[in-house]
Amino acid sequence: MEPKREFAIIEMLKEILAPSSGKIKVGIGDDAAIVESLRGKSAFSTDILVEDVHFRRKTHPPRLLGEKAVAVNVSDINAMGGRAEFALMGLAVPPTIDDNYLEEIGRGIARGCRRYGLETIGGDITRSPGPFFINLMVWGTVEKPILRSGARPDDDIWVTGTLGDSRAGLLWLSEEAGEKELELFKEGNGEKVINKHLYFLGKAHLVPQVYHTAGPLLSGIVNSMIDISDGLASDLGHICSKSSTGALIFGDQLPLSSALTLWAGERRKNPREIALQGGEDYQLLFSAPRKKEKEIRGILNAQKIKATRIGKIQEKALGISYSDEQGCRPLQEDGWDHFG
Repeated sequence: MEPKREFAIIEMLKEILAPSSGKIKVGIGDDAAIVESLRGKSAFSTDILVEDVHFRRKTHPPRLLGEKAVAVNVSDINAMGGRAEFALMGLAVPPTIDDNYLEEIGRGIARGCRRYGLETIGGDITRSPGPFFINLMVWGTVEKPILRSGARPDDDIWVTGTLGDSRAGLLWLSEEAGEKELELFKEGNGEKVINKHLYFLGKAHLVPQVYHTAGPLLSGIVNSMIDISDGLASDLGHICSKSSTGALIFGDQLPLSSALTLWAGERRKNPREIALQGGEDYQLLFSAPRKKEKEIRGILNAQKIKATRIGKIQEKALGISYSDEQGCRPLQEDGWDHFG
């Protein structure tokens, strides 16, 4: 990337992402950011969004992409029971990306930071021969970390929100949506024009909602937790592997949105399969003793967060199973795999 353009982009992003926290002593524009020391335990995470792997420029408006880049990183900190506070941003920019696109990315990142209560304090920009990618590194604070390894037999298994919406949204956007509908998403006018359930599914994929207050509130109450990024079946497998347990999922208890049920029915797809295998929901999947149910419901209801008990942790020898009207069978971990 030409030095003059690089510095111009940095100045543009510096203005968009101007810090407001008194903790930031030196922000964007120097060799390193300087912040007040974070007391207690710190949580760190990083996530990369790569063009044509995690998103397509044609179907993902840049402002929503910037906001999603923040959300997926906040989700990791949240799943540990922590609160995200600061982010560093890396951009690799091919020649086909213009400054207006980058400005929209910056505005999306700024909006995501406002939504989730953190600030971008610096990073790096470089030229790429292709593709375009965004990398955020986020850190925050956590009092009592919630690990994947804490699940115990007889724990209840819970999820927040509904499952499978992002997967259905991706399929609709990439296989069915027309130029007019994609343009409406880019302009931010889709809600008024696009079919209500299609708009809901598309938005679930383009800019997922992370219940970022839930993780810290569940800290010290639940035994294990993970965010659903690769799909329920796959991420449940991560908990069971780390905890040396098995699990049983009840198909009739999976929380499905009316939008997913309608969309799947119109296409003769099984919405439960989409809920099990679809990734990028960024809901919380956690386990807790049955005696904690009232406390969990009270905490999440106060935050207006839907929570559903969908199964139970069992002994490792019993494996990971799925039960529905057709009986009980092993649950296939067929979620997202970057190298699959």
